[in-house]
Amino acid sequence: MSEPTSSSLNSQTPDSDRKHPVDAVHFVHHAIKHAIRDTAAQQSGKVSGEGLCRILLELAVDEFGGEGANVLKQWNIQTSDDVGLIVVRMQAAEVDEAQRVDQNSNFGGWFDLDQPADQWNLKW
Repeated sequence: MSEPTSSSLNSQTPDSDRKHPVDAVHFVHHAIKHAIRDTAAQQSGKVSGEGLCRILLELAVDEFGGEGANVLKQWNIQTSDDVGLIVVRMQAAEVDEAQRVDQNSNFGGWFDLDQPADQWNLKW
């Protein structure tokens, strides 16, 4: 599978009450592709949860400017846990690039768009 779809991913995991539109899935996929090329986003050759979240937020600012956080919220990407949920669904759907994300990586607590950025655990 090369390009993930929202419908196939939203039905792949037990937490199916948390839906993410296809744009959210594609944006996380886009961030994974960037993270694969960024050695700072990796640990032991795999993309880390922290690295992927950092790149995703940087891409949101690059692509949407000051509206980046609002766009992510519209896509139900509110916290780093949401990013992790999308990644798990992509891995279950056997999306190639998602297999390069560390399956043991912790996505909890890296960011919450309702909190000030200085309270996030991300390292810039």
